[in-house]
Amino acid sequence: MKKLWIFILVLIIAAGGFVWFSPMFERIPPEIKVKTNGFTNLKNPVEIDLSDNNGIKSYNVTLITDSNAKELVKKSGNFGKNIKLEIKLPPVSSKKIKLVISAVDTSKWNWFAGNEAKKEVTLKVDTTAPDAEIVNNSYAIGNGGSAAVVVKVADDNLKNAYILVDNKYKFKLTPFYKKNYYAALIAWPVKEKTFDANLVAMDYAGNKSTAHIPLYWKKYKYISKKVVITDNYIKNKAIPILQKMKVSIPSDSVSIFKKENEYVRKLNNEEISKLTSDVYENRINNFSIARFNPLPRSAKEADLGDKKTLFI
Repeated sequence: MKKLWIFILVLIIAAGGFVWFSPMFERIPPEIKVKTNGFTNLKNPVEIDLSDNNGIKSYNVTLITDSNAKELVKKSGNFGKNIKLEIKLPPVSSKKIKLVISAVDTSKWNWFAGNEAKKEVTLKVDTTAPDAEIVNNSYAIGNGGSAAVVVKVADDNLKNAYILVDNKYKFKLTPFYKKNYYAALIAWPVKEKTFDANLVAMDYAGNKSTAHIPLYWKKYKYISKKVVITDNYIKNKAIPILQKMKVSIPSDSVSIFKKENEYVRKLNNEEISKLTSDVYENRINNFSIARFNPLPRSAKEADLGDKKTLFI
């Protein structure tokens, strides 16, 4: 009889050890991640990631508003270790909603019921797009030129606002005079053949507003003219410039002139682009416009335009 009890005790210990150490009875609950910043516009779905080291066998998503609770999703089965959900939200009148997400794994723990995880997320409802208006702007802009713009952007949950040129160049807005007003200096990149500028404003809920900036295209008529390159110019102008820029000096006059006007110009453009990319982001309370004068004793001789032709 005593041996029987010892055998039963050994079986109980063995069974307990199996339950405790077996992967079938693991005790780690599923992980629930909700991709949100705390806002929703009720249009964009809420992304939810469910994961478990063994697998998910059921999950549930419930919407709770001021007045009631509504089950949005309830599924059971064998869904694997990772599930990605995109939960579409119904129209609601509440300013805040709560999502309650629960998931149960395939573990045999908890009397074969599995491990359960639950997460609650509160979202602020914002269905109103930002107020985005063009207050004033320059009349026209030319290829390679710039224009000034003053805009108004207002939203209680504003996330970002900028001016987008040709759908790929972003220009920052600087606070201008009073709340919700901004100014910007925008450019028409010289390598772009067309120009289109829009004010873009987005809030944290995903609402977006755009406003077109009406700028006329300014056309330039380029002229070509023969330029006489004298030995005096090469000696007293071109070579000192190359020396100052610390670049090698070619042996013949034509190559010296081309290097000064092509290579050095490229370096200057890169430096100008770098310096003008920094944006003054403090508030602009006042400004003045001064006349831009050419260099002393300088004279415009020719425009090569797109031809890139050198006349000597």
